[in-house]
Amino acid sequence: VSEIWLTFPDPQIKFQRRKHRLTNPSFLELYKKILNPKGIVHLKTDSEFLHGYTLGLLEGLSITPLKSNHDVYKNFNAPEEVTNIKTHYEKMFSELNKNISYLSFNFNDE
Repeated sequence: VSEIWLTFPDPQIKFQRRKHRLTNPSFLELYKKILNPKGIVHLKTDSEFLHGYTLGLLEGLSITPLKSNHDVYKNFNAPEEVTNIKTHYEKMFSELNKNISYLSFNFNDE
């Protein structure tokens, strides 16, 4: 697998639901096992909480994000593959003027 896209997952904000977050450590281990060595995980979300949680988790694991942006539509350097396709939820949240954030990372130990 060369890429995993997590688009608008439920952020599972309640503490007791943390194991269900698609970026929790258990899921990250699974992604690491199935991705090829240069594989990338992409997270696109309207949840500031999930974006921040994932950044903090990556920092704790000494993983440097490849890209991190809190509003892809106000960033003219956002990758085309992030802005060219809009999911149903993305359209819905954009209409509500919610920022759409993006984060990408890999597990490359270089």
